[in-house]
Amino acid sequence: SSLSIPSPIAEYEQLIRPYDGLRLSSTLLSGITEDELLDQPDAEFIIPGFLEAIRSLNVIGHNVAFDLEGG
Repeated sequence: SSLSIPSPIAEYEQLIRPYDGLRLSSTLLSGITEDELLDQPDAEFIIPGFLEAIRSLNVIGHNVAFDLEGG
C-alpha cells in the first residue's frame, strides 16, 4: 500500500524582529541576518492574526521542540 500525501492548502512565511537581538547561532543556522530583521514586525503584532488564520486547521511542524526551546 502507498501513502498519498496531498498538497499543502496554504503556506505562511513571516520574519519577526526578536526582542533581544539575533543570536549568532541563529544566523549560522538560518542565514538570516540582523539587518534583514530591522524592518520586520514584532511577534505580538503577527501572532494574533496567524492564530486566527490557523484556528480550524491541523498544523504539522518539523522539530517543533527545538523552536519551543528557543533554538
